[in-house]
Amino acid sequence: MPKLSAKKKFEQHQKLLRKSKQDPVTLYLETLAPSGRRSVRYLLEKASRLLGFRETVTEVPWHLLEYQHVVQVRTKMVKSGYSINTTNLMLAGIKGVMSAGFDLGLISADELLRIKKLKRVRGRQSDKGRALTPSQVFRLLKSIEKQKGLLAIRDLAIISVLLGSGIRRAELCSLKRDDYNARTGELVIQSGKGRKRRSAHLHRAVRKRVRKWMGLTANQEDWLFVRVSRSGVNFEQLSGDDVYAVVRQRAEAAGIGKVTPHDLRRTFITCLLGCGVDYNLVRQLAGHENMETTARYDRRDSSKGVEATRLLGEMGL
Repeated sequence: MPKLSAKKKFEQHQKLLRKSKQDPVTLYLETLAPSGRRSVRYLLEKASRLLGFRETVTEVPWHLLEYQHVVQVRTKMVKSGYSINTTNLMLAGIKGVMSAGFDLGLISADELLRIKKLKRVRGRQSDKGRALTPSQVFRLLKSIEKQKGLLAIRDLAIISVLLGSGIRRAELCSLKRDDYNARTGELVIQSGKGRKRRSAHLHRAVRKRVRKWMGLTANQEDWLFVRVSRSGVNFEQLSGDDVYAVVRQRAEAAGIGKVTPHDLRRTFITCLLGCGVDYNLVRQLAGHENMETTARYDRRDSSKGVEATRLLGEMGL
């Protein structure tokens, strides 16, 4: 797309950015949860390369993009074999940047409307990820319970909350001690997606494990879960990578293979659906915007007619 890389138009873009004092990419990324910014930024960089730009993603003149250019990106992604999920996430990122560009006065409402009308790629979404079976959940929890020390107590509480509430790892990292009511077992979850709040009521076994962890960190007044070093608790907020490492390492130690925090979220959703809980209620508990998203987390094997997954409490929760 040579005309978009022309020196004169690039200089025009830089003047507009200086006038607005912020670029649309940075403005858009700031609206996302911290855990999602890196992947979206990467996809925006990929999109800019497909369009022929060599500048950094914040220097690309996004305001010069038109409807046909975004269609071009979508077509190249599909032909290159990218998954439907990845392609649609890239399209959503471009639309988000263009919306931010409109807010900054860089593009017209008509152009934004045309780009917003571009439809997502249709087709069957990829079925990556897994949901644990009741026996795998039991083995995972019992493996940690056999361990001694502060780290094991924390990890058991973390994995129990992930399984017992379906919370995302970024949401778990953001939990404050005040977000949990030890008397009622209610957990208030602040979603990074749209800054919405929802509640989860933890099973009594999960509450017991969280209460034990909180009792050992009574001097901590901020984050519910914090880092633990050899010298003890250092009261630093956990990162998404920390939670990922906890789940992966504990699952490997339990001999149940590779497991991610999102697999525990899939387990929570699959379990509730298997128990006959209303789809819309499961959607609300998971913090999904629509039931189509919830359906993609369903890992029940209906083709074999297996019995519905037992209640979370019967799996050791």
